[in-house]
Amino acid sequence: MSEKSNQDSIKLMEERYLRPENCENLCVPIVNKEIWTALPRQAHTVDSKMQETQRYFVKVLTPIVQLANHCCHGFLSLTQRRRSALRPYLNDKFKPICNSDVPVDSSLFGADCMKQMKELGDYTKIPIANPRFLCRGSSSNNNSAPSSYSRDQYLSLNSRGPVGRQGGRQFPSLRGRGRGFPTGNRGSQRGHNSQRGFYQNNHFRQQLRAFFSHKNSCYIGIRSDNTTAVAYIKEMGGMTSLSLDRLAAEIWAWCSKRDIFITAQYIPGTENFDADHMSRNVKDDSTNWQLKVEIFDRICKHFFVPNISLFASRLNFQIPRFASWSFDLQATFVDAFTFSWSNFRPYIFPPFTLLGKMLMKIISDKVEKAILIIPFWPAQGWFSLLIPILISLPVRLPQHKDLVMMTHTGECHPLRKRLNLTVCIVSGNRLLIKDFQNHL
Repeated sequence: MSEKSNQDSIKLMEERYLRPENCENLCVPIVNKEIWTALPRQAHTVDSKMQETQRYFVKVLTPIVQLANHCCHGFLSLTQRRRSALRPYLNDKFKPICNSDVPVDSSLFGADCMKQMKELGDYTKIPIANPRFLCRGSSSNNNSAPSSYSRDQYLSLNSRGPVGRQGGRQFPSLRGRGRGFPTGNRGSQRGHNSQRGFYQNNHFRQQLRAFFSHKNSCYIGIRSDNTTAVAYIKEMGGMTSLSLDRLAAEIWAWCSKRDIFITAQYIPGTENFDADHMSRNVKDDSTNWQLKVEIFDRICKHFFVPNISLFASRLNFQIPRFASWSFDLQATFVDAFTFSWSNFRPYIFPPFTLLGKMLMKIISDKVEKAILIIPFWPAQGWFSLLIPILISLPVRLPQHKDLVMMTHTGECHPLRKRLNLTVCIVSGNRLLIKDFQNHL
């Protein structure tokens, strides 16, 4: 301060850097009027020189304080951004602790964080982290349940992937506290890894819905010998297969609604003894034939949209409401012959051995109208029952190689060259039958 500063530079600095509003005391304090008037002239001279020195300090400190003020605002903004970045990874119940009105101290979420979380929910029973992200980046040995779930809530799903060249069978077992329950699923016959992975994860989805629809806030460990299926479950999707990515997202969305936490672990097929044994000793099921979806849609547009599918299963149903031949958690009815069809307009693609019994059921229940898929076999005994109940001209279906396929194996029907499938609209209503016959 021995040299005089350039007054123009100081004046320019004062105009450019204004004193922050929150620094009211950053100024040269004046002596109280009562005291100043009572002091001698010599005291005025001494204080005036010190005021001048202090005024230079204020002019120099103002831009520094203003810079520090901006840094503090940036620092607090960065703290809030850290909270916002962690917000998606928290359970929905605990996300309010990321709000800006929560004070910050040495801890990012404040010293009273646990107290606030206890008010929002019991964090000893509810996972703090979002279940969707719990298994991202986890190691392959992720078979231990989270601490927020008790051991009684821990369940595991073991599954055997497709095996053999003659149509591999997949028969997963559900394990929970030492008990295994068969699910009756099958694997694909052929195809690359993504196709087999899709079938595997599709079976996982069916198992979850079948056995865990009534469960909430539990942990499910999935173990499979299919690496593709495991990867898409662990990473909640992927970029190789769009169908697998959508299926994985559907599985996680279903679990998230029920607060279910799932992880996937690869297990070599040689070590998957139980599931492997059950997959090799399951009886084959040759009744799950399905009509080509595109052909089914064209039939519905041409005639009418049915409201129930009879003689179907969860593997080949064309309509959400269906009647299965055996117990099925997704089925509306079990055994189509045990309930009345009079209030339905069904789609029927039955086993050919049941055609006679099925036609008698249509007549006895006086079904308004039904879509019937049958082979054109005039020499069969049931054919004489079909002709009198027609209410529309039959339509011959095209001879596509994949017209009828086994949904879980991709196998084409062995009699496809001799089937000559036909669509018939039949009815048990005599008035509709008579009206159609009059128009012939």
